Amino acid sequence: MVMKHAAKLMIFSLTLFLVFAALPCLADAQPDESYPGETMVGEIYESAEEKSESNKPKVVTLANGVQVQRTPDDVGGYWHRPGDYNSYNTYYLKADERGCAACHADLVSLLDNMNYEHLDFSNTYGIDMEVQDCMICHNDGNGYLYTTYDFGTLIHGIHMSDTFDAMGGSCMTCHNATGDGNGLMLWEEAKYDVLQGITFLADVEGEFSFTQDKLTDLIFAGNWMSGQTTNSMAAASIADLPLDPDLFDNWEITVDGDVENPFTMTLKEMIEVFPKVNEIMTDHCVMNPNGGAWIATCDVGGFSITQLLEYAGVKEGATAVMSYASDGWNRGILLSELAKDDAILAYELNGERIPWSSGYPVATWNGAGSAASCIRNVVELRVISVPENEVKIFDGWKYEDGSGRYINKPAVGIFHFAEGQIIPAGEAWTFEGYADAYDKRIVAVEYSLDLGKTWTRFDTEGTDRKSWVYWYFTYTPENTGAYVLSVRAITEDGLVTTEPEQIMFNAK
Repeated sequence: MVMKHAAKLMIFSLTLFLVFAALPCLADAQPDESYPGETMVGEIYESAEEKSESNKPKVVTLANGVQVQRTPDDVGGYWHRPGDYNSYNTYYLKADERGCAACHADLVSLLDNMNYEHLDFSNTYGIDMEVQDCMICHNDGNGYLYTTYDFGTLIHGIHMSDTFDAMGGSCMTCHNATGDGNGLMLWEEAKYDVLQGITFLADVEGEFSFTQDKLTDLIFAGNWMSGQTTNSMAAASIADLPLDPDLFDNWEITVDGDVENPFTMTLKEMIEVFPKVNEIMTDHCVMNPNGGAWIATCDVGGFSITQLLEYAGVKEGATAVMSYASDGWNRGILLSELAKDDAILAYELNGERIPWSSGYPVATWNGAGSAASCIRNVVELRVISVPENEVKIFDGWKYEDGSGRYINKPAVGIFHFAEGQIIPAGEAWTFEGYADAYDKRIVAVEYSLDLGKTWTRFDTEGTDRKSWVYWYFTYTPENTGAYVLSVRAITEDGLVTTEPEQIMFNAK
């Protein structure tokens, strides 16, 4: 046993002697300019740096002067390939050449110039329309379209053209192939998970405030294609015709149904009988995609619908009031909901007569519901007595998977900020946007900078469900780099935005 340990010790000592004796020789053998392969390694590094420099992400200046960079800088090399960039995003993923924005700078303008008269998505909120905004109608719009889940069929059909081939397009222009079991996804849905160079931060800190009095100066007009009368109103709007005062004065409104004293009056007569009321209300399209622009908040002036019904004398057992347009289109408001929050038969928005596109000369505004119950060109308010569950009420759009989850309730949006916008590093920047949940009150707005792994909550105490929560979030990016801001909202009964709104920004 002793001899065995002695042998091991002798071998170990001899090894140390050989190592230290060889050190001078190893030092002499360090690579220099003449060392075989040194020149080749240098050329490889130099070539990689040149490739990175020539493939830096594109910086584009928008018409409003804002600079955007849709692809983040993939800053930093690997341990075996040092350097400032590795051009992974641009040279290998070709991120600048992918997604709708790579070919179409403005999807709203694209839709406006189609040979088919598409609904108008123009807005004054600075919202970039994205492909996800199309899906709530084209995939989930049961009752609005002939078939659902046909968006992929439609878009692939449109893009099967010589023009697309000439532009160098391929499947990967619009899609991303993943290895995580999700298969082929839209690039816009996958990009934040595959792009390198995005900085993710837990428990984001910032300053939060909100108001419910922020008014909009553009009213969306989503249902102008329904009915002959509303089409004629749309034609007047498109032609930018002046409002017709005689039409206003002679327009008749009937209040009838299950009431004791039905009546019919012209608008001119009603103004003499009923006082004008004003209230700030939000009109929110039930098909508005999360983050979309089909939402408006106005100082609404007109007649209290509750007061009109009191004047007519609602019969016992009545459950709802239906608003009828001149072409017969109608939707209802439950009287139980009307008792909580009044609705208005409106003839003024923001101090002016409502425009053609909003239903001139008069329209129902129900701030505690969706735009589906806000009927344009109203000629009749009919009180009915049926079970409440038989009254067709839209309170947000649900997924068709039976889960009961909503696609757009609560909905959130980010205003006046472009995807990839460049902002100053080390300086405070205030983001702004909205949160709304139709008939539910918003109780909190939350923010994340790590794609929703952690959320920072800000409560919105004392909110009114009739008007949106217009929020401001001030954040200071301490370091340069790319970040993704995620936003979601929470309602009084615990509904949480199912697909948070997200936008990338670059701090430089």
